[in-house]
Amino acid sequence: MTKNDFIQLIKERLEIADDQLSVETDIKSLNEWDSWNALELMTLVDETFDVNLSPEDIKEITTFQTLISRIGDEKFD
Repeated sequence: MTKNDFIQLIKERLEIADDQLSVETDIKSLNEWDSWNALELMTLVDETFDVNLSPEDIKEITTFQTLISRIGDEKFD
């Protein structure tokens, strides 16, 4: 999966309206970001990559790139 495909998957799963998402996008600045979507993101990452994100991980993640780095850059094309 490419990084852009992953961002699109997140966009669809979390129902994010912003069309200008990139690896530099601050996830927590999105209007749709809330505790429910944080849980949705944790579930999506677990289902897609078999990586468990903790609440501490979510606190430390700021951009899509930091999320991708936490998952592991090697898991992306």
